[in-house]
This record gives sequence, C-alpha cells and structure tokens, in this order.
Amino acid sequence: MLSVSNGYRIFTRVYTYHPEKKRSANQKIFLGVVIDDKFMTSQEYRSKYTKRGFVRVKHPEAGSEEAPETDVSPAAQEQGSGAIFQRMLGAVPILYGSAVNCGMVEDLKKVYDGTVAQEILSLAIHWIQDLDNGARRFFTFSEVFALPFHGHIDEEQLARLYSHLGKDKVSISKLFALRCEHLHPQACVNYDSTSIPVKASDFYCPKFSNSEYGIIEPMMHLSLLVEQETGVPLMYRLFSGNTPDCVTIVDLIKRIEELFGKNDLLFVFDRGYETRDNLQQCSLHQKKCLMAAASLERKYIREVRDKYADFWDASSVIPGTRVHGHTDKVKIKHRGQEFDVWVHVFRSDVKNTLESGAFNDMLNKYESRWKTASRLERRKLLEDERSRFYKDCPDLKGDLVRDDDVLNDYTKDFGFFANVSLKEMTAAQAYDIYRRRDNIEKCFKSGKMGFKLDTARSHRQDTMEGRFIVAFVALSILAELKAQLAKERSFEDKRKKPIPGKAYSVTDIIEITTGTTINYGQKTRKY
Repeated sequence: MLSVSNGYRIFTRVYTYHPEKKRSANQKIFLGVVIDDKFMTSQEYRSKYTKRGFVRVKHPEAGSEEAPETDVSPAAQEQGSGAIFQRMLGAVPILYGSAVNCGMVEDLKKVYDGTVAQEILSLAIHWIQDLDNGARRFFTFSEVFALPFHGHIDEEQLARLYSHLGKDKVSISKLFALRCEHLHPQACVNYDSTSIPVKASDFYCPKFSNSEYGIIEPMMHLSLLVEQETGVPLMYRLFSGNTPDCVTIVDLIKRIEELFGKNDLLFVFDRGYETRDNLQQCSLHQKKCLMAAASLERKYIREVRDKYADFWDASSVIPGTRVHGHTDKVKIKHRGQEFDVWVHVFRSDVKNTLESGAFNDMLNKYESRWKTASRLERRKLLEDERSRFYKDCPDLKGDLVRDDDVLNDYTKDFGFFANVSLKEMTAAQAYDIYRRRDNIEKCFKSGKMGFKLDTARSHRQDTMEGRFIVAFVALSILAELKAQLAKERSFEDKRKKPIPGKAYSVTDIIEITTGTTINYGQKTRKY
C-alpha cells in the first residue's frame, strides 16, 4: 500500500526474470484507492478527486440549466485525522462575521444550495482580502486561507459557477427580496447609476462612449439601491448603455416597491432625475422622492434667495452644520396640470469659499498670461470665455480691468445648491437626508477601486452577470464592516479610554490581521 493525501493507494508488484540481463525486475501495477474503507478504481478516483485529494466541484456547462452538484468537499482530510496542519486566517473570520451580522449568510443559504452559497461567500471574501477579483488568483488563495468553502475550484469551474449564477434570474430576484426584508418600515433608500466599460463579446446593445482613459469602449449601466441608514446595498440592476434609466422613474419605483412589499419608502435621487415629467408622474402617483435639482437649480436658487434675504445671517443656519437653508412650497404647471413641490435651497460657507477661491485663481492665471502675451496672443485671449469678466480692451494695450457688475452677478450663486422633494419636510430634514446619500457613492467607489469593477471583463454576458452577484455580496460585507468600525468601542475596564469610531479602516483591519494563522488537528474546519 502507498499512502496518499486522503486515503491509500493499492497496488501489486509483478517480478520478472530477464535471462539476457541475468537479473530480475519488478513492476508496480496500481489496482485502485481505498478512502474511508471503500475501494474505488483509479479511474473512479481521478473522476472524483484531484491529485492533492480535493473533491472535484462540478458546475453545469455554460448552456445547461442544471444546478451545480452539492457534495460537501472533505478537503480538510488531506493531512489525516490526527495530523496538525496550518492555514492562513487574515481578516477572513471578521469578514465572515460581518456577512453573518448583516444577514447575508442566512439569505444566501435560503436562495442557493449550501455548497454554492459557501462558494459565493468565499469568492466575496477573497475579493476583499486579496483586493483582486481574478479567477486565477482564487485557486492559490483557497489553498492557503481558511475559507467557508473548503474545496478546490479552478478557473473553468469558476466560469461555470458564474454562468449558472448569471442565468438564474429567479434566484437573483429572491435574494434581493430577502435583502429588502431587513428594511424597517418607512425607510429611506438611495438610488443611483454609473457607467462601466464592458469587455464581454456578446453583451447586449452596448453604447460606445469615452472611458476615463479617453478610449472609446462599449459601456453598460449599473444601478444600485442602498439603504441610507446602514449603507448596505439592497439590489442592483444591469442594463444596456443606450437605455436612459432616468426616464421611467415611476415604473422603477413601482418595481422596487413590489420587490420590497412596501410602498412607504422615501427615494433619494441624484441629479438628472428631477425633470418636469418625473416630478409630475411622482406627484400623480403619490411617490415620496427627494431629488437634487440640476436643470431648474439656478431658477429655484434665485427665486428663494430673493424671497429670503437672510442666507448670510446666523438665524438661517441649520443646527450642527455650516449651511444656511430655507424651504419654499412651489406650484409647477406642466402639460396643463398643476402640482406642488417643496424646494430646498442651501448656502454652504465651505462651498462658497472653495468656489470663490477657484474662481479667483482662474482669473489671476488669465491676467498673468495677458501681461506676458504678445499682441497676437492677446487677440486670441480675448476670444476666451473668461474675457467676459473684463471691460472692453480694443487697443490690446495695458492691463485688463475687471467688470465688477458682471463678477458680482456671476459669483452671487457661489455656495448655493438646491434639491426638490415631493414630500413636505423642513430644510434641515432635507439637508440631513441628502447629506447621508454619499454612502451610495462610497459603495460605487469600493466596487471600482477595491474590486477592480471599473471594467467588466468576461467572455460571456451570463458569466459577467454572475460576477456581479459576488460583487453585490462583497459590497454588503464591506458596508456592514464599515458600519461596525464607525461605532465607538468601550473596554470592560472603565479606566481605559474607549476606542473612537472610525479609528480603523478596512485596509487597517486587513493589514493588522495579515499574519494571523490557525492550526487544525481534526478532519473538519468550521467557523
């Protein structure tokens, strides 16, 4: 018998005498393998196990609707029942604990088979711990780290897993519905979308656009819904780059409410959604929304500023901030119908200082170029749009003279911004709600910077969509961990000072736990 990683290999020796060499030789003939007191042939062994003794995890082919096999891998047996072996931990237990706390582990087990749920969790943890979403890196990572899933998954098997996840639309909707059950009644949710370059050959209806690197690439839209209180993502949606998501906002809200089973949600939208059509439809269907004003911002700012002259007075400051605010009820008439909206106009001292400083720097650079420019160069500078801030200089001689009336009219809107709501609320309430909307921007940033989702790379569309499920789980884990790190921690020993909130970041946690390992002395390893 010859010992192997997870059992015993059975062989026999055949001795043969060679007269010409005047010596005998022996040959080993392998008969099979014994695992857990059960015999199997070599062919059967190779079909079920890898060379290292890991159970081969089989996923359906890309075109198959068959669900993946659910055998639990006994990979921890490779060292034998009494052997002691070591695995890296890093931040894996902390990340897994965050998945438990936010209910992701329970929800995944309800939707997917136990093995598939553990695979998704392990991939999500790998993306966070390793800061990389490459399939080729997961095999090495899973060999070293103690993950919730203990088996072996190579690149081909990962592609099948992603394909299966991407095609199973019913399970995706069920997962979103379970995530939405964690919402409390009358919750506030943030919705926004972003564009991502696509590297999938069969992606549907792509829109070609300039990427951040100036390259024309096919684009797709990724929309995300995030609970404002916790910052945990609730659902996402992928659609083609030539589909404007801000046109049918009422249909979007209805689909989300059907998924939630609630119709008393407050939706917070960014710029681009506050069109007159959307405002009218939301008012007609009594949908509660708060939107940043973009197209009508300057009009609203000047109307409300003229009505309330104390935007520079201490009486208009929102408590706890450096922002002045007022709310005015406005009646809008569109397509023969009138409806009411609440316009909230704010003036930020910080925003005013930054915008004024940047504007003055721009003027100073323009004037500096003018002083050293030739007559021909000055003629070109007068064609610049910045020349409107100066009095006429037809002879192209002397220094520029600023036009104070034009400057005052242009800079009087500095520091002002506005939003619109279809629910009555004060300026302080509107500012607090919209200020906390930045958690969805942080969520997008975590996906693009942390998981390298700035470009969706995949050979097939269904495989790409399956990868976004793992990204959704990873973002949920990250949001829960960040929420926990933001809380103040107190020691049992009251003589010690409590740890203030935000003292540690996710990167700090990963770096601090880098060298953490665990020794096993039994067959199974579980959290």
